[in-house]
Amino acid sequence: MLKTIKKLVTTILLTTITFQTSTIISHAAFTKTIPSPIQEIITYDEHGGYYVETLENTPIQNTLSLTSTARVNTLKSKTKTVRYYNDNNVLCWSYALKASFKVKKGTNAIYDSSSASAKIYKTSWNTVSEKHFGSKNTATGSITMKTTKKTVTKKITIKCDKDGNFS
Repeated sequence: MLKTIKKLVTTILLTTITFQTSTIISHAAFTKTIPSPIQEIITYDEHGGYYVETLENTPIQNTLSLTSTARVNTLKSKTKTVRYYNDNNVLCWSYALKASFKVKKGTNAIYDSSSASAKIYKTSWNTVSEKHFGSKNTATGSITMKTTKKTVTKKITIKCDKDGNFS
């Protein structure tokens, strides 16, 4: 009788462990990282300085929520950073906007959230103002920076289309 109870308890424990392991493995299959190249754009200002904008990928996170059409919603994020260099090629400051979008491939992309940060590398510069927000399939960030010689405002946007492509 005692052997039968031990076998039953062992069988139940093994079944539970096997089920939990397979659940963890199947959940892990929904998360993947896809590397992609960084895009850079350089623009010059009237003072001889220039901005370098980069659009960087962050890992893709597939969520487990299914829509009525049984498509998986994907949470996709991008970070766009702008760095300002003066006319002596010295990095003065940088501003980064990170935005996340919920994408239902082929159907739509909807702004989910954003965050922003600024770093000052040359102490003569100060942050005057910063704001970031999003609507529909676009995130926007704007920063105003000031030095004794000039004040500049830089606006950056991140757009996500219905297929999860960014611009």
